Amino acid sequence: MDMKLSGFCSLFFIATSGVMLFSSASVNYSHTMILSTETANQGDSMTASCTIKSDSKVSIMVIWQKKTISEKKPVEIATNVFINADFRATNRYSGENVDNSTNTTSNVMFSLKITDLRSEDSGWFACKPVVSSFQSEEPKDFKLFTVLVPIQKIWWTSFNEEIPLPDGHTETIREGDNHTFGCHVNGSFPNAKVQMLLGDQDVTHLFEVNSDLKKSHGPKGLHPLYYRTDAISQSNIIGYHNMTKSLRCIAKLPDSDLSAETTINVNMTEYSPTFLCKDKMRAKLHETYFKLTCKVYANPSLKSVRFHWVSDNSNSTLDAGEKNNDLTTEMSTGDVKDEVVMVLTISRVTQQHFGREYIFDAQNDVKRVKHIIHLEQDKSVPITLSGGSLSLSLKKSLLLLLLYSVVCNLP
Repeated sequence: MDMKLSGFCSLFFIATSGVMLFSSASVNYSHTMILSTETANQGDSMTASCTIKSDSKVSIMVIWQKKTISEKKPVEIATNVFINADFRATNRYSGENVDNSTNTTSNVMFSLKITDLRSEDSGWFACKPVVSSFQSEEPKDFKLFTVLVPIQKIWWTSFNEEIPLPDGHTETIREGDNHTFGCHVNGSFPNAKVQMLLGDQDVTHLFEVNSDLKKSHGPKGLHPLYYRTDAISQSNIIGYHNMTKSLRCIAKLPDSDLSAETTINVNMTEYSPTFLCKDKMRAKLHETYFKLTCKVYANPSLKSVRFHWVSDNSNSTLDAGEKNNDLTTEMSTGDVKDEVVMVLTISRVTQQHFGREYIFDAQNDVKRVKHIIHLEQDKSVPITLSGGSLSLSLKKSLLLLLLYSVVCNLP
C-alpha cells in the first residue's frame, strides 16, 4: 500500500500532555516525548525519550531537534541513533531505540542521551516522527532543558574601576566624594539573581543591575553560553549610620542551591555633622530650666556651632557659651568618639517660646548641617506658676488649712 501523503489525505494535529496524534488516509500514529529532568548540574547526564506508536505495521524513524537561546531556528541533532557530525564530535551525545512492535502494530521508543553536561547543551528539545515515508510537520511542543553552570567569579570594584577588590577588603572613603561600588558576577548559566546587603539591610534598589548573555565560538546548537551581570550603586550610599557595616553581594542561580558571595568593609574616615535628636519637643508652660539637647557626630571635629531661633518678629543667633535673656547655650564633649552635645536652655518657658523654630547649626571641614526643633506646649498637666508663686491647688489647700486652724482654736 502506498504510504506517501497524497492530495486527498488529511492531517489532524492534536497536542495534549506532550502527546501528538496524527492521521492520514492510510496511517494513524502518535508520539510522546519525555525529558528525564528539566534541569541538571554541569557534568551530569540527561536522557530524552520519544515513543512513536501506530495501529498499523509501518516503518518508524525520528529526527531529534534543538533550539537555543541564541539560535531560534531548530538544529538537527540526530536521526534515529545516528548522531550528526558536530554533536558526535563532542563524544557526549548517543542514541538508541527499543522496538516493541507486534505483527500488526508499531511501537518504537527512541532515546537521546547527553553526558558531561555543559551550558551549550541547554535549549528546547523536540522529536520529529517519520512514519513510513510521511514526515510530520515541524514540532511545536519543544521542551526546555537547562544546564546549571556555577558562578565562575564574583567581585567588588570601587570608583568605577575594573580592579577587583579581594574578599574582606576594607575600602576607605570620605563623605562627599562621588563614590560608587560595583558588584560583578561572571560565568553563570542561567542568569544569576544578585542581592546587595549593607549590614542586614537590603539595598539592592540602590543599584542599577544589567545582565548580558555571552556566546562563545562553537558549531550551531553547541555555542557555550554564560552571563555577565554588573550591579553599580548610586553615589554616596554610605553615611554615618552605616559607615562601619559590611557590604555584601550575593549571587544565586534560580531554582538552585548554587550561589556565591563576596564582602567588603567600608571605613568612612571623614563625614559631615550628623544630628541625633528629636524634631519636636514638648514643654510645660512656666517650666524652669528646660533643655533642648542634640548629640552631634562629626569627623573632622566641629569648628563652628551656633544656635538660632526664628519667631514672628526676628531671628536671633548665639554661639556656644553665650546667653541672651532667658536663653543659655553650651557645648560639651560626648561619651563616645566624635560625639559633641549641644544644649539650649530656657530658664523659664513662657508662651512666646512655643511655635518657634530652634535651629542647631554645626560645621566641620566636610559640610555645614542644620537641625530644626519645634517646641510644643504640653497641656496634659495643671498649669503651674513658677518663680516663687504658688500653684492654685496649693493655695486652696493652704486656705482650707488656715480655716481649719482658726475654727479648731475657737474657745
